[in-house]
Amino acid sequence: MKSLHSDSKVSFIQAFALFFVSICVIVLRYPSFLIQPRMWAEESMYYETFFSSPSIMDGFDSMVYPAYYILISRMAGLLASFVDPENAALVTTLCGLSVLLIPIIIIIFGRSMYWSTMHQKIILSGFLIFSCSTGEIWMNTTNVGFIMSVVTFLILIDENPGNYFKKSLYALLLFLAILTGPISLLMSPFFLYRFLQKKEPVYLIYCSLFLILGLIQISYFLISHNIDSGSENRGIFLQNSIMESFFYWISPNILFPLLGYFVALGFRNVALLGSQNPEQLISMSQSLPYYFGEVIELAVFLIPMLTIVLGSIFLAIYIYFFKQSDLNERVYLLIMFAYLSFMLTALSLGGQGGTRYSYVTSFILMFFLLHRFAHLKFGFERHIIKTAISLSLFIGVIEYYPRVISFSPDFRTSEESEWPNWKNEVAMWKEDRSYQVRIWPHLREDTSIWPARYEVYTVDLSNPKTWDDQGGIRYSEEIGNLFQDSRPN
Repeated sequence: MKSLHSDSKVSFIQAFALFFVSICVIVLRYPSFLIQPRMWAEESMYYETFFSSPSIMDGFDSMVYPAYYILISRMAGLLASFVDPENAALVTTLCGLSVLLIPIIIIIFGRSMYWSTMHQKIILSGFLIFSCSTGEIWMNTTNVGFIMSVVTFLILIDENPGNYFKKSLYALLLFLAILTGPISLLMSPFFLYRFLQKKEPVYLIYCSLFLILGLIQISYFLISHNIDSGSENRGIFLQNSIMESFFYWISPNILFPLLGYFVALGFRNVALLGSQNPEQLISMSQSLPYYFGEVIELAVFLIPMLTIVLGSIFLAIYIYFFKQSDLNERVYLLIMFAYLSFMLTALSLGGQGGTRYSYVTSFILMFFLLHRFAHLKFGFERHIIKTAISLSLFIGVIEYYPRVISFSPDFRTSEESEWPNWKNEVAMWKEDRSYQVRIWPHLREDTSIWPARYEVYTVDLSNPKTWDDQGGIRYSEEIGNLFQDSRPN
């Protein structure tokens, strides 16, 4: 922490050693993901289409849930379809691991004033691995869009355009990111601003990628809603109250990266219950020791005021940082954080946000604090930021495994069924081709910490069932029909 901006260069051997350690730490979070690999939720539908459909292009052309295009998930499904079905889950898991490593590779092997020293590389990698992550995004291809948004941010913030190889690599990564969910596309105005600000030719190419690929992503979204294959349960349509939206916003975007999952979850649940059902919260508090119960009962009546107080505090801190920062820090860090955190909360399922939605915003927040700390020589603010960074990493390490529990079969009650083993499920399918292979997540009872899981996810290895159930619609045909309908008679 004392030599973040030292002039010492990181050798390739040092960088490779740090990269190797990062891989080990990522895998050791939950080794069973590799030892007994699984498919996670929606990633199976792309594998199902590639495996069962006679044409490879069907897998890339099919219109299936969700209402946006996820290229990397489809690529993983294609690769998994080339191997024996019992090894397919290992392929998708390795693809998920590879995507997790992309932002870490940029930081460890890249050269930028933000990540030039070993101290910077270690701390920024630590933010990605410990402070900002949960088990939901870990080593699967369902949530790669949230990870690729971090890649997009790193490309945007990198002040060194680099040589031809680096520019080409960044262009390829942006190509993948834009076609893998909408989050990276939301960041396009900042790329345009950078081009107008610095007139770097390569950023004109990046903006062209956003324009062309963004039109594909937007058209896919519009067609999906026209054919009712998208989710209508997006928060922007649900009109949550201002107070509820505030709790949904502050919990994953600020409390989670700074104070950890359990503090953020506890604050959100108590605040929401107190605002929605104060009688139930008061009733629950009566089972607590006297002083704790009294505190909760008092908090119920103060929740509206608490919203105003917390909101005012964070607004004051934000304004302070905004005034103390230069133009680049204001635009690419502070405005970017506010813009993305509000947009992702509003557009999330149910408008409730969540830690996977905040992966990029949490990283931007911690990135800003580290950058701010590095430029402060002394003073009270420096000590506060140092404490916040240290606490974030410490809690992230302590919670590293517990954050995975909700996304694994660990700590089940004796009454709960075992989660399916992929290889065993495939073996049953090979004996009975009509068998629906069960995947993760599986059934789980509700607890005060971990949410209940009611849905049984399956994959049909004999037919592209998911695509068929959604109408067997092809994007190329729908976009063709759209152009035909727009022609004048």
